Formats: sequence, structure tokens, C-alpha cells
Amino acid sequence: MKKVKLNLFGTEINCEVLFHKYEEGGGHRIDLIDLEDGIPVATATVNVPDIILLGNEVVIKDYSENEGVYDALVEQGIIKKTNKSIQLSDHVVAPIATIV
Repeated sequence: MKKVKLNLFGTEINCEVLFHKYEEGGGHRIDLIDLEDGIPVATATVNVPDIILLGNEVVIKDYSENEGVYDALVEQGIIKKTNKSIQLSDHVVAPIATIV
């Protein structure tokens, strides 16, 4: 079981990291579940079925309520940075990472 410690909205949360596949497109999905009560904390990825991702690549949701998730997952060895990103909207660019 992989674990990650997140600091969301000033609260430290210990999470289990679960890996799944999105139904549409089949891309990797990372879900973060609170270890204390089993409640889902966040989905750390974005499903973008229109793009081709290589191997274990994922699009990370590091905006809005997920701000800081990307750095936490990198620092704790869950994902590795790549030099890639994708423009999701006029105001949102999401990093592409590789699952370790």
C-alpha cells in the first residue's frame, strides 16, 4: 500500500493512494483516501481521453481544491515530474507526470 501525507486547506491528512483506470479512454487514475476514516479526499488526476499518454503518464489536477497535490505526490515518490503539461482551459494548465 502506498501512502501520502497531504496538507489541504491547512489540515494534514494521511492518505492511501489507490490506482485505477478511467472507464472512458482507459487512462490511469489516482485516488487519495483518508487513512483514518476511509473517506475519499481527492482524485489527483484528470481524465483527458483525447490525448495520448505514454506508459504510466497521468494528468495531475493541481488546481482549485487540489492545489499542492502535484508537489506532495512528487516529494513523496508517488509520481515523477516530466517536462510536459496540457492546457485544459483558458486559465488552467495541468502537469503531466509519470507514476513511479
